[in-house]
Amino acid sequence: MDIYLQTANPIVEQVLKGYNGTIFAYGQTGTGKTYTMAGSNSAPELRGIIPNSFAHIFSHIAMAKDDEKFLVCVTYLEIYNEEVRDLLGNNPHQSLEVKERPDIGVFVKDLTGYVVHNADELEKIMAVGNKNRHIGATAMNIESSRSHAIFSITVENSKRGADGKMHVKMGKLHLVDLAGSERQSKTQATGTRLKEATKINQSLSVLGNVISALVDGKSTHIPYRNSKLTRLLQDSLGGNSKTVMIATIGPADSNYVETISTLRYANRAKNIENKTHVNSEPGDALLTRFQQEIDQLKKQLEENTNEIEEEEEIEVSEEELSDETLTDPELDILDPEEKKMRRKMRREEKEKINREKAHQARKVLEEKKAELQRTKKQQEELKEKLQRLESKVLVGGENLLDKAEAQRRLLEHAARELELRELNERRLREDLLKKETSSMNEVCGVCWAQAQDLSLRVTEGQQERLQQIVLPNIRRAADTARHCVFQECTEAERNLVPEETRREVLIRYQYFIPRGARICSLHREEANYENLYTAEYSLNNFTSAHIEDIIFILMEGLQNISYENIQNYPDNQVDYFIGLSKQQHAQILEATPRLRNMNRGSFALTVLLCKLRTGDSGDRLSCLFQVPRRTLETLMSVARNILLMDFVPQYLGFSHLRREQVAARNSYIADHIFSEPDAPAAQKPAITIADATYIYTQKSSNYLFQKDTYSLHKHRNLLKPFILCASDGYIIDVRGPYSATTNDATIMNDLLNETEFNDFYKENDVFILDRGFRDCMDSLHEKGYIGHMPESKEDGKSQLSTLEANKSRCVTINRWIVEAVNGRFKRDFKIFRHEYFNCGCRHLMTDFKIAAALLNAFTPPFADNIHA
Repeated sequence: MDIYLQTANPIVEQVLKGYNGTIFAYGQTGTGKTYTMAGSNSAPELRGIIPNSFAHIFSHIAMAKDDEKFLVCVTYLEIYNEEVRDLLGNNPHQSLEVKERPDIGVFVKDLTGYVVHNADELEKIMAVGNKNRHIGATAMNIESSRSHAIFSITVENSKRGADGKMHVKMGKLHLVDLAGSERQSKTQATGTRLKEATKINQSLSVLGNVISALVDGKSTHIPYRNSKLTRLLQDSLGGNSKTVMIATIGPADSNYVETISTLRYANRAKNIENKTHVNSEPGDALLTRFQQEIDQLKKQLEENTNEIEEEEEIEVSEEELSDETLTDPELDILDPEEKKMRRKMRREEKEKINREKAHQARKVLEEKKAELQRTKKQQEELKEKLQRLESKVLVGGENLLDKAEAQRRLLEHAARELELRELNERRLREDLLKKETSSMNEVCGVCWAQAQDLSLRVTEGQQERLQQIVLPNIRRAADTARHCVFQECTEAERNLVPEETRREVLIRYQYFIPRGARICSLHREEANYENLYTAEYSLNNFTSAHIEDIIFILMEGLQNISYENIQNYPDNQVDYFIGLSKQQHAQILEATPRLRNMNRGSFALTVLLCKLRTGDSGDRLSCLFQVPRRTLETLMSVARNILLMDFVPQYLGFSHLRREQVAARNSYIADHIFSEPDAPAAQKPAITIADATYIYTQKSSNYLFQKDTYSLHKHRNLLKPFILCASDGYIIDVRGPYSATTNDATIMNDLLNETEFNDFYKENDVFILDRGFRDCMDSLHEKGYIGHMPESKEDGKSQLSTLEANKSRCVTINRWIVEAVNGRFKRDFKIFRHEYFNCGCRHLMTDFKIAAALLNAFTPPFADNIHA
């Protein structure tokens, strides 16, 4: 409830005044975004932002004046796998098109909209949409949102102005529930869930790039069109909308990296400047169109009513023709019989004419009756249509809350409580200030200073007893202004410790100086802060206020780091993110002049090393280094190619060392088992240990690639780099990647047919292998090389003989070296622990070669144990 009042309530108020508003929740998966937006129906105070906004809108309408009219329309859509779907339509799985018009901007074609009359209808519509929304279970959240959802409420308001005309204002409220960013290693998503996570992270990455471009101020192009999400939220980001972003974070220490990333994301978003204005007389306002239709229908009803007249039934009376009516002078000259005949004929003719007139009159009467029925029916239809249109328009002052009335009262009560709480705090501060002033007037300065010091100590003691938080690696100074942070100091003049000093001491020496602490000018000039950590008076218990201040200082420190120069990084961060020291980083630049002289070359190297070291996605690295993802990918690609061409040949491959150097690296044990330890280096065999390692990849829709990379042994998709190393762990060369269906013996046979391989090794050189190479041992011996692998049992025997077992042990105590080298790859370069995306497989072997060269350059060989 407090979250709604402090964040969403001002936005909804502005929407009711005709502005556009957007509220969206962003954060890691499983941190409560959907709960923040929707809440729980178990109790009114647990309801989320969306239902509270329903009650807010209709309570405003209920309290409006009678001369105001409102129309509320809602839509509900989701963006699933970059497809826009209507959650309220007849077919929620149909993909809709995103269009744009100059008059109304971006809109979704054929999106279903409903006119609602109260908060209950809104909640029912939202419930229907939620049933159609995609959710699924992951290792981090049993009901994880697999799509971005946008619930839009359009509020139109018409009011008669001073000029006597109706003026319309329209506000749009977008309530956005974003799907959470995910790491596959934590969610353990596979198949459909992994595809969904990829699309979610992709759209969130584009959203981050849009935010970065808006904040940067230098970008000439904002990539709204790179994602459906940013396309639909174009007005909300840098456009005509008042926007608030709610960042949700997880409290677990395992989510530290995601928490920092989310906070950086939110920090960038709050720097966006939107340009808002009231939407007056909008061209697409439904209220205006409905009002015009209502006026037109009323006019038609009035015209039809005037046309309908009561029709009297036409009675046709047949005139009786008497002989007197048929008098004619001509008849007088006729004889009686003929006269009678003539009269009869005239009478029949008259009757015929009368019958025709009566028939025609009846026909006209029936036509008029039918026309009257049609007019009455048309009038009823117009009345029904008029009532239907008028029912969509809400008039201010009507009771529209029904069940939402309790929620409205709860909102008002919470708002009053918040206001009362702030008022009480203000009064308490004023009373405390008055008491301090009056006390200073009644006691002497010395007594007052002692009383203040005593009060401060008591307060500190109470805080520590109430909430003691022990941080094992950080210590702090006393939270007092009565003495210098160097407590042995006796200087009387002291000043506040500058913020820059507090930040530097915390980051460099892990020593926290509380806000308000003081330092004398002497100790400030000497700056011997490294002695504070081990001082007797340093403390290791912290209050919640201290923890909050520490986090704030660290966040400010991170924001002030220039990521373009690695020298600006703290040493511990350099080691954590790239696994090398600053000197080793500089050594790589010295070995690669093209990279050193390139614009942003040092930064490109840092980003690539961080990618290899952490295995983080491009989205996460983009947030970490505050660079758009496309720029990041370009820099890494350039650095990767330069290192492959200039750095790798210096530390890897048959051309970077001689065979005699490999023989000189023979370990003590290998030398005594497979060689002559006292022989000159030129006569010693070069002992090489070979094996393949596994790097897992995604499943592929390409049938041939899927077939080649699927391992029936591991039941996963993988590729196999092949390692050749000396017996002290130095990597001679790496080859590959080979498909999962290629066995070790086949790889070795291919190498035996290479000219470069045979030019490097000589006859009687030793290869230590495992049983997977058994099918290539004959080829190895034919080339004049000596191969050793663990013995296999002969048919019919249950175990190895003593001699065979000893031979196997001799191989095993040397072959572990290649397994340890493989472990170094996975330990120092976490990218090889993760599942490679199919699009990244094209540079998998380049990354592996760079990693091998880095191990050779900066990792010491395995120590030789002569007592083993």
